[in-house]
Amino acid sequence: FKLPTRFRVSSGKLVVKFGMESLFDTGPGVYSRKVSEIIVHPEYDDSSLRNDIALLRLSTPLDLSSSNERINSICLPSDHHVQGLSTASGWGATREDGYSTEELRAVELPIIDLSRCRSMYGGEAIADSMLCAGYSKGGKDSCQGDSGGPLIQRQAGKAQLVGIVSWGIGCARPDKPGVYTRVAAYLKWIQDHAY
Repeated sequence: FKLPTRFRVSSGKLVVKFGMESLFDTGPGVYSRKVSEIIVHPEYDDSSLRNDIALLRLSTPLDLSSSNERINSICLPSDHHVQGLSTASGWGATREDGYSTEELRAVELPIIDLSRCRSMYGGEAIADSMLCAGYSKGGKDSCQGDSGGPLIQRQAGKAQLVGIVSWGIGCARPDKPGVYTRVAAYLKWIQDHAY
């Protein structure tokens, strides 16, 4: 099995940091874990970005029972159908052709109906395992450097990971919303490989 271009990184050199609000944040509540294994979806397609999902196995567990306000678990989605407002967050550029930010950013985005998103991007580009979020007029979006970041929704007071930042054309362009991996389409795969 060969890792796709987007994922060519040695798991032994990859470190995940938790609890950071700034790239230079080293204070209390910030934790690091080495990655012992990268599990890429076996049907990931580097050209179409279908099945754009991977799991990272940590070398040592992270204790989520502590009272750290910055770190919490997130629920997997209970429903394949996603609608309403969502929040994307990341360290990416704040505008097209801009630079990554040193501060963690978040943006609220409406989920766009899949058929409408397909008409915006032209049929085959948007698979059932994807979802779109953004504004028709543009102006707000995830951007370069946010890839792999979360798209969350709050339901019954709990955060659910409904999407993963995948791709888009530019950033915040009119009628070109961000495209996300639909996490609900991969629940069985996640459960088969997460434990």
